Amino acid sequence: IDNRHPNELIVKVRESGAAREHSGNLQVLVNGQVRAVSAINVRDGLWQDTLLLQVNGNGWQEINIVLQDHPLNFDDTFRIAARTMPQLSVLSIYEQSLSPYLRAAFQVQEGFRSTFERTSEMNKSRWPEYNLIILQNINTVTANMQNAVTEALERGQNILLFPGKEMQVEQFNQALKDWGSIYIERKDTARQTVTMMQQAHPLLQDLFDNVPDNVQLPVVTLRYLINAPLSSGQQLLMGFRDGKPFLAQYSIGRGKLYICASPLDDEATNFPVSYFFAPILYKMAVQSSNNSIYAVTSGSNAPLWLPAGSANKRNVWHMAAGGFDAIPPQRMAGNGTELFPGNVTSSAGFYNLYQSDVRDTITIALNADRAESVLSYAERGELTALAGENKVHWVDEKFVREKGWYAKETSFPIWKVCVLLAIASLLIETLLLLRKNKMQVREATVVH
Repeated sequence: IDNRHPNELIVKVRESGAAREHSGNLQVLVNGQVRAVSAINVRDGLWQDTLLLQVNGNGWQEINIVLQDHPLNFDDTFRIAARTMPQLSVLSIYEQSLSPYLRAAFQVQEGFRSTFERTSEMNKSRWPEYNLIILQNINTVTANMQNAVTEALERGQNILLFPGKEMQVEQFNQALKDWGSIYIERKDTARQTVTMMQQAHPLLQDLFDNVPDNVQLPVVTLRYLINAPLSSGQQLLMGFRDGKPFLAQYSIGRGKLYICASPLDDEATNFPVSYFFAPILYKMAVQSSNNSIYAVTSGSNAPLWLPAGSANKRNVWHMAAGGFDAIPPQRMAGNGTELFPGNVTSSAGFYNLYQSDVRDTITIALNADRAESVLSYAERGELTALAGENKVHWVDEKFVREKGWYAKETSFPIWKVCVLLAIASLLIETLLLLRKNKMQVREATVVH
């Protein structure tokens, strides 16, 4: 999460059982300090709101979302472990010359660390350090680059690709086939204007507060026609009238591959000087998953994937908190390890994952199973089916009468009986105190 700007935290509160209007309070605490408060009013069983959460400091943050809905005082806390970093790092790899727009976009923005490398000097061992990797005007994908991109996507990194003006389409398609079911048909040099923008996409949905009314979408004079089947999970951020993408997102592995249809060049498109260029790059870097948010459900069999990074593949991961230390089930998976912390303990809270020979630790949040909060009951027919051949006695009015457990209702409520008993006890206590005082007075008179 970003510690330079408020982060949007979408909270949903769902109430089970009969629909009723219900009020309460919601608090968001970061490392034990209250950072956001909201009054909730559940109607028709659901309440939803977006809170702005400002996080200070760097490193792992323990976030608690606490619901105060008396008298139901169980399962009221949802925990999130999130990591903030002092800087977001961007790596730009170029083949012939570096685009001045890339250099300007990140060097003037506070909180970004930019690194620029030629393809001939590319060192894929350093790629895990970066939040966003930009491949600028690439004409040829070498085997080293192809493997580096594949591994980065498996780690959950974000990659933005700009093709070169003299791209070798057939060779490029071989690399795209390895990354996903994507292929390029041909080059098109007809002048085209972007006509569609997916405003609901996370990269674009909050860019419109201050966008001028006369803002124009990018124009291209060189583009590559990109095709992708439904299985590729293509999401169009910007597109042309013919349905072809100008900027598209593909979810591959645990990461995201963004492909622009035009080179990053003045002769190909005016996208680098448009209103959207720099903000989109920033959000691609900020929204890089980079394995920085963890919220695990107790009892879940879903694995938690940790990138290899600086960890030692030969050593096991430990899960610890306070005096608790255990080894969760784990297995190698690609460039990392899959852990199953939900099966280790049912005690909700924050836990540290560590290896004995590695200094860095990872904080995860373990939450109670949400199913425990669903206050529903089984019907009589369902219980009968579960009992099978076992004989079941249903405790109804007839059964109670037969057992002699039935008592007629009285018009004298029980609370009145309790009040009379309390008054009688006070009277008896008062009489005893008066009698004791009289005896003490008599004794004093005799002594005198």
